[in-house]
Formats: sequence, C-alpha cells, structure tokens
Amino acid sequence: MKLHGIIPPAVTPIDDDERIDEGAFVKQLRRLMESGVHGLFILGSAGECVSLRDSERKRAIKIAVELAKSKLPILAGTMDTSTARTVDNAKAAEDIGADAVVVTPPFYYNHTREEVMRHYEIVARSTSLPLVIYNIPQLTKFHLNASDVSTLINIGNIIGIKDSSGSWSNLLELLEAFGGRDDFSILIGDEHLVCYGILMGADGAIMAIANVAPELTVRIYEAASNRRLDELGQLQSELLKLMSIYKYGSSPACLKAALALMGIGNGKACEPIGRVGDDLQESIRQLLIDCGLLK
Repeated sequence: MKLHGIIPPAVTPIDDDERIDEGAFVKQLRRLMESGVHGLFILGSAGECVSLRDSERKRAIKIAVELAKSKLPILAGTMDTSTARTVDNAKAAEDIGADAVVVTPPFYYNHTREEVMRHYEIVARSTSLPLVIYNIPQLTKFHLNASDVSTLINIGNIIGIKDSSGSWSNLLELLEAFGGRDDFSILIGDEHLVCYGILMGADGAIMAIANVAPELTVRIYEAASNRRLDELGQLQSELLKLMSIYKYGSSPACLKAALALMGIGNGKACEPIGRVGDDLQESIRQLLIDCGLLK
C-alpha cells in the first residue's frame, strides 16, 4: 500500500454521553469522501482517539469500514499508553476491517529509544496490517528522527510516517532519506509545512483542517504536486487564514464548533475539553463566512 494525497484525521461527533453520533459521523465521512480526499484516518488526534471509550473507538472504525471499505484506504489510530494496549487496539482494528494502523510511541511515561523501538517492533509483528509511524513529540515526549525510522523500516509492514513534529529540518531529513520510495510514504501532519513540503517531495498530508475545508486541502495537494506555484501561493494564504480558527480554543473543540455551525454534530468534545463559548463561536462563524465556507 502506497499512501498519498490528503487523508483527513476525521473528527468524531459525539452525543452528551460521549457516544458516537453515528448520523453526524457518517455525514462528515461522506462529505470528506465526496470532496475528493485520498483516504480516511479514523481515531487520530482530531478524532479524539485517546479520549473516547474503548467501545467507541471500535465503533468508530466499524462505521468507517461499513461506509468506505474498498473506496478509500481506512487508517485506524491504535496508539495507547503501553505496548499491550496498543497491540490489542491493532488487533481489534484488523478484525473490524481497517486497512492500516497508525501508531505513536507509547505516552505518559518517559521511554528510552530502545524501548520505543521495541514497542514498534512488537506492535508491527502483532498484526498483518500495514503500520504508519506517527511522530508527534509534543504529545508523546519522544521524537522519532530519520535514523529511528531507518531502523524501523526494516520491519516489513511499516509503510510510512505521519510527521507532526512541526520541524522543517526533520521533514527535510526524512525526505532525503526516504523520499521517492515506492514502499514508504511521508505524510505531513503540521499544516504550516504542507504546501512546501509536498513541493519538496512529501507524498501528502494528514490535515485536521481538512475536516472543515476538505476541498481546499485537496486543491493544495493537486497544486503542489503539479508545481502550480502561483495557485499554490494563493491557496497557502487561504489555508493560513482558516488556520486562525485554532486561536479560539483546543483543536477538537474548534473543529467541532465549526462543523456544528455547518450542520454536523453538536460541537461537543470529550471531557474535560469544554465547548467553545458563544462569543467565540460567533467569531468562528464569521471566519467561516469570510473563508467562503458558510453563508
């Protein structure tokens, strides 16, 4: 499997009891699919993987598989605090029908490099599914560099990395080491780096903002891939304007507030993340109007 293009980390709409709002979730997934995205990432950071009940994690994958299996690659976030928990999550994702799993280093405790390498090897060998490395050191307290990836890539079913480090130098090192390979994908997770990262050879991006403006992100990928620089510059400006949404609260709350204004879900994130307040919600509404996403 060679991953490419825009793969949104889908937001997971929930009800007041923090159970998945299936109608809203399906509506959002259909919207993403109809916008021309190249895959779906279920249970990423934007999907509140670490906050949902285990039963709801499985349900999220099941809903996505029933809707999109064989239409788009379905990536399932199986990250957790320990190797055993991550293995259980990966096996559940495989049983349900996901196409690949996405795995961070284990979080909460500080881990040595040897421990993180062993974590990935055990998880990868526990499943027949392809595995995507997820580098997000600001949340896991562990940074995976190109040398680490070079070690892990020798495990046969590791097929790519989502790099959300936000480090331009780290992205360049990954591109130097692994760019252009048919068996490994470099996917950008930091939205500031997407336009020029794809120009430099990255295979695509996993962008939370794609939940709100999927068409814009697909156009960015197409313009960057085809080196349409004038168009890309304009799209970059549009992206940066929309990204100001994050100043109104935590990422899940802001994304869910925007989707609620667009008729998807109720704006609730998993506790203890609170809803965006009414005054800030009006600011988000105005931003969506200014960006042509709401009338």
